[in-house]
Amino acid sequence: MSLEHDVLSVKSSFPKGEIVSKVSVFVLLGVGLIEILVAIFSGSVAVLADGAHTFADGIISTIVWLGLKVSGRAPDGKFHYGYFRVETFSAVIVAFILVGVGIVILIRSYFALLRPVEITNSFSVLFIAAVAAVAGWSLGFIKRRIAEDEMSAALRLDAYNTMKSGFTSFFAFMGVLLATYFPQADALAGIGISFFVFVVAYTTVRESALVLMDACECVDIIDAIRSTAEGINGVKRVDAVKLRHSGPYIFGDLYIEVNGEIAVRESERIIRSIKSAIKEIVPNLGQLTVEVKSGEQEE
Repeated sequence: MSLEHDVLSVKSSFPKGEIVSKVSVFVLLGVGLIEILVAIFSGSVAVLADGAHTFADGIISTIVWLGLKVSGRAPDGKFHYGYFRVETFSAVIVAFILVGVGIVILIRSYFALLRPVEITNSFSVLFIAAVAAVAGWSLGFIKRRIAEDEMSAALRLDAYNTMKSGFTSFFAFMGVLLATYFPQADALAGIGISFFVFVVAYTTVRESALVLMDACECVDIIDAIRSTAEGINGVKRVDAVKLRHSGPYIFGDLYIEVNGEIAVRESERIIRSIKSAIKEIVPNLGQLTVEVKSGEQEE
């Protein structure tokens, strides 16, 4: 029996992700603060809720930005597998912030629904809500494109959260617009924003929990790895494929069986061939350990 191991190398930085997250911090914090100030003077609950939500998104982008910077650090004596899961930890913190923001928005909107207040300076309120919507959508699409390029799970979640911020700003815009004819529309928009927040928080917690528990909903990838490895000359069969997520990458173990006893050099050739083939079909496969087992000699 012969055992061989090999590891695929990974990149350990997210340069574009760090830049867009850093820019996002200043844009979202600035827009959120302006929304809050405008809402205080105008009396709009929807814009106040969206301002608090946008400001929270700025804090979230700060956490993601710091997470991306830390996750790019090389493995050391304490964290042997690197800092990739800092992304997941950041996402958990994001979820708790979102839940708190959602509860505050819901309560404030509920009381405003019972006692609606007339909105003053409607044009200014509508203008800042429109700016917030455009900023959220634009940043979100940019983040999503970079997240796909750099295969960053945390940045992908942040991208959807930022795009969601654009939709909530649009909700606030419509709430203020309709409040002219239906005073409760402003508060209803605030309640709708709170539910948007809760949905994103739930999605974030679910995906983060799966990663932390080493779950991998990746049947298609497992099948692709299995069929690719079995197609390599010298491989008799694949006994098992075990994968788990770690930040933007998938780590795993591949157990294969070969025909009869083989030389170490042949074993190394098989592993190199498997590695080269799998890298073509699974670009975000970071580390793969391959175990080669010799089968019985065929008569």
